[in-house]
Amino acid sequence: QSFVFSLSDEYQELINNDHFNILYNKKIYTKISKSSSFFYGLGKYLKNILHCEIGDYISIELDLLQHEAKAQIITEESFYE
Repeated sequence: QSFVFSLSDEYQELINNDHFNILYNKKIYTKISKSSSFFYGLGKYLKNILHCEIGDYISIELDLLQHEAKAQIITEESFYE
């Protein structure tokens, strides 16, 4: 249920807002919020919508202009590409 992630300093500099919306069925389902160098709030989406389990690989895309985030389960191969 809990999930946090961080970005390297070079990417942190590109982000000028403190949250990203996660959409589901074209509505805001939850928000990812920034606290210091960490982002939190994605766990609810990973658990309830994507049904992630320990060991799953995920991709998180941040749209810096629209302030939206997209998360999806990916394969292990895709993770290392």
